[in-house]
Amino acid sequence: SLFEVLRDPMRFRARVHGTRMSEHLGHEFTGKFLDEAPPNKYYNLVLTHLTDVATHARPSFAWLVDQAREPPTMESESLVLPLSRDGDTVDYLISAAVHHRRFSLNEVTDPVQHIVPLPV
Repeated sequence: SLFEVLRDPMRFRARVHGTRMSEHLGHEFTGKFLDEAPPNKYYNLVLTHLTDVATHARPSFAWLVDQAREPPTMESESLVLPLSRDGDTVDYLISAAVHHRRFSLNEVTDPVQHIVPLPV
């Protein structure tokens, strides 16, 4: 996905959102702001990851584990990279995500996200 970063307040508009990702999540984001998505814990964690990359201008990797499942199950992994036209301010984010199983977002009841900043 390609997200435009807007500031004051920080918001993310999906410029391009993959068809399969939209099918999996049950929501088409292209042209929409992420904060307009139906509220759930998964989207809150995605917003946290995007905000971290946009604020610190560094790439990061994250994985999400649902601790409510026994055993706890890794649900997805994502890589987010910052893009800047002036070399200073992050204008866009590009992301790639892998979902390890098909799941409804309402099934993810106790998600924990681990974010690892990557060296620049």
